[in-house]
Amino acid sequence: MVRTSKGLVWRMWYAVVMSIWLVAGCTGETLAPSLSPRAPGSSLAEIDSWVYQLQNISIDDLSALDVDLIVMDYAKNDGTPFTQAEIDRIKSGGKIVLSYWSIGEAESYRPYWREEWGASADDCLAPLSAQAPDWIEPMNPEWCGNYPVQFWQVAWQTIVMEYLDAILLAGFDGVYLDKVDVFYYWLDEEDMGQTFSNPDAPRQMVELVGLIAEHGRERHPGFILVPQNAAEIVAYLSVEQQDEYLKLIDGIGVEDTFFYPRNGAEAGEDAPYNPQEYILDLLSQYQAAGLPVLAIDYVTEIKKIERFFDAANTRGFIPYTSNRELDRIGTTEKP
Repeated sequence: MVRTSKGLVWRMWYAVVMSIWLVAGCTGETLAPSLSPRAPGSSLAEIDSWVYQLQNISIDDLSALDVDLIVMDYAKNDGTPFTQAEIDRIKSGGKIVLSYWSIGEAESYRPYWREEWGASADDCLAPLSAQAPDWIEPMNPEWCGNYPVQFWQVAWQTIVMEYLDAILLAGFDGVYLDKVDVFYYWLDEEDMGQTFSNPDAPRQMVELVGLIAEHGRERHPGFILVPQNAAEIVAYLSVEQQDEYLKLIDGIGVEDTFFYPRNGAEAGEDAPYNPQEYILDLLSQYQAAGLPVLAIDYVTEIKKIERFFDAANTRGFIPYTSNRELDRIGTTEKP
């Protein structure tokens, strides 16, 4: 996961998209959870390879790749959104293209961020202002300009639905959802700087994912939804809720599953081999539900790449390695 600054061009474009959304009459939508299961025979069922890149994206390079799936940001480094024509070029040859999207944190460089809230793409360390909504929490110390949100609040969910429409207008096949695991921030299990606790957060995150699935599938038949990480959310759900969640999503992406820092060391690249057994056990539940596992570990040393591909392939995952900045095309098969 990486954050990259987005500028004024994107904000102007987003305003145009939102004006279209308002004229279309979408403001009356009721934000209530509704099941919208994936279609039988999800298009992810047959994929064998994928690429994950968020910065320095070249349309020519991604178009030329012989892979089944690409996960990318939907804007360039300068904030200019990719056009539908560009996304269509990448999709040539039958590739599926998903837009990366953080739904559990507000990001000060995204187009929905308002100047009066404080912070900005140019000064991510600036404090939140008194005018910032009370559903925005203190900044995530690991990512400048990123703020956990009370994602169950209608105000945030309205932004989410608007943002999803912008993604769909750009021609993406679906979304790759980051920060689903922010639900854990709201639990009392450890002090993460939260201003209060919310034991309903896991269920409410499933409801938000359900809203996204419903909205996307109403507007785009075959809409694909893949959460990144948060495999452990099922441990906080009833059996019925687990079944509902696993029917909503088309797969799951996971980071740092085999090469993981020890003893609380900062996440970087080329961590030691340290399989996350708890997560691996949970992922078997996703696989039993017919969901593919998109695995990325941030390893760059050749022997670690080889070991990662062996470990991931043994478990039936779809492996990929890159640098943590995700600013280049990484490795899609064992060297």
